[in-house]
Amino acid sequence: MSRKNTALLRDMNEIALNFATGDFSRKGKVVTEDEVGQLGETFN
Repeated sequence: MSRKNTALLRDMNEIALNFATGDFSRKGKVVTEDEVGQLGETFN
């Protein structure tokens, strides 16, 4: 479970870096309903 959350957070970090350069084309995977999933929904 820890590896899964870490992978999701790394993915969201990469998306955030894209946002910082003005690239809003990518969406993250939302696979949980916990805080990490809520963060993914917010990104999307």
